[in-house]
Amino acid sequence: MNNKLPKTGQYFIIAGLVFYFIVSVVDIGWNDYLFLLLTIAGCQSLLALSFQFNYGLAGLLSLAQVAFFGLGAYISALLGTYITTEFFVHLLLQIIVILPIAYLVIRLVIVLNSHAFALATLIFSEFLYLIVVHQPEWLGGANGLYNFPSLTFLTIHIDHQLYLLLIVWTLVATTITLAHALQFGLKYFLWRWLTYDPVGADGLGIPGRSLKIIVFTLGAIIAGIAGMIQGQSLKVISPHLFQLPGMVFCLLSVVLGGKSSPLGTIMAVLFLSFTSEWLRDFEQYHTGLYGLLLILTVILLPNGLLTKRPFKGQMVNNISREQVPKQPIHQDIPATPLRSLLKVQDVTKNYHGIQALASINFKLESGNILGIIGANGSGKTTLINILSGIEPTHSGTIFWNKKNIKSLSVRQRLHHGIIRNFQSSRTLPEISVLSYLALSFRLVRPHWWRWESLISKKMRLQEDIIDSQKALELLIKWGIQDWGFYQITDITVSQLRLLEILRTSIFMPQLLLLDEPMANLEIKEQVILERYLKEQQEKGCIIIIADHHLNWLLRHAHKILWLHEEYTQQNITYLATPDQILVNPLFKDFFPSVRVKDIGYEP
Repeated sequence: MNNKLPKTGQYFIIAGLVFYFIVSVVDIGWNDYLFLLLTIAGCQSLLALSFQFNYGLAGLLSLAQVAFFGLGAYISALLGTYITTEFFVHLLLQIIVILPIAYLVIRLVIVLNSHAFALATLIFSEFLYLIVVHQPEWLGGANGLYNFPSLTFLTIHIDHQLYLLLIVWTLVATTITLAHALQFGLKYFLWRWLTYDPVGADGLGIPGRSLKIIVFTLGAIIAGIAGMIQGQSLKVISPHLFQLPGMVFCLLSVVLGGKSSPLGTIMAVLFLSFTSEWLRDFEQYHTGLYGLLLILTVILLPNGLLTKRPFKGQMVNNISREQVPKQPIHQDIPATPLRSLLKVQDVTKNYHGIQALASINFKLESGNILGIIGANGSGKTTLINILSGIEPTHSGTIFWNKKNIKSLSVRQRLHHGIIRNFQSSRTLPEISVLSYLALSFRLVRPHWWRWESLISKKMRLQEDIIDSQKALELLIKWGIQDWGFYQITDITVSQLRLLEILRTSIFMPQLLLLDEPMANLEIKEQVILERYLKEQQEKGCIIIIADHHLNWLLRHAHKILWLHEEYTQQNITYLATPDQILVNPLFKDFFPSVRVKDIGYEP
């Protein structure tokens, strides 16, 4: 179900809010109080944006933003009182102090799930609150600090609200521009994948851990700067800055404005600020009316005031159908195939006392194809998961090119050429086929994240076009170029399955793990799959396939691993050639419909 407002509806909301802000400004009047109100709204906007960087981009429910907000205010107050009032020195010290603290916090809590993560970051805020309260000599204790010196910019004293107003909203505009650049083009899908399907993001090669650390530390610095300016504006700070009410305002602003819309968040902050001013005249009814208004707004606009939509560069429609060559592009197989070796020793997996795999042992060399067969629940997918790193907890060892890879993550194994597909492909519903492949091409670049592209829009567009052209060439190679002009939701399940298998070639696999690749494929798609497997085999890639299509699997595999209950109970790895499998009495009993003449296997 799509609850997004049409574009015209969003335009009406923006127009209505702008009219509301104009009426509010006229009512208050052009004076220092309006400047103060707008400055505080700017500081709260920066704070809300710092939370949105965590929640909207990386899916981190961080309740530590108020901690960094308060920390920034206290750093500026102490620095101005005892050392210097120079504005740029204060900015620099915010980064120097807050960045390592934020980095340490995120490294400690990043392994936690969403609720535990939120609780841990809240504890950090309370920890800072207790430190401030119990330091009355330096930090003012429960009374806080007040009447500290104003900042200076070279020889200019920033002691007028209008100066602070210009500074804070310049910073807000800069932060919105940064948020826009971080989500431009293919990068938008990178962040969306990180929150939509973290496991799939790892398999795609997205460095989720590194990106989460970056946005957390960046958000912490933004929150600290916001606290510094609010402290300078009010000339008073207290330990209450570290507590939950400020975080609740942050959360309200992001939810009300739209989870992924920086502009919507700013408008929500202004809406809440001016609404609070309008309701002051109602005295004891203020809180109740304010809460009722928020409830009505959330009910009427469940996705927020503004819903972020993909930029034009994200849909990558710069190439027309007429420009697509009709014939596939020929690519030569390298003259020297890869030399790889996979050795699995005594791999065992238990789920709460139930044995899924028992003492699996086998050895494969370059160009080998191993088929895994067995009934449902015999452990075929479990073994694929263990080899790919999705199931990290198991006994036994896995040697890849003589290196024990048991401790390597999915993404680390991807860099070693170990890549898999999934039985059920879970892709972003809003992504196009071309963008889906282009994103993979972006991720295999040695320097796929170029910070200078955040400044240059031309560079961002150029990168997207280059990767999109590579994606189109891949589709042309396999004769399915027409697929590139569809959304991922408009192609069939079998087409999506084949597309995900073909996508693995972008990462130059040395060990290719395929789980049910033949499921529901049409004849044309089966032909493409067989061509692809042959190509990878000629390149020296080791291929492991778990599939129920036994006729097809026995025809292509060099060896078969049969996960049969009788062998599992005896801790025996039954590894055999297809002809040995076919004459096994147990195989004949379990698969009577499989016949030698149907397979066409020649021992």
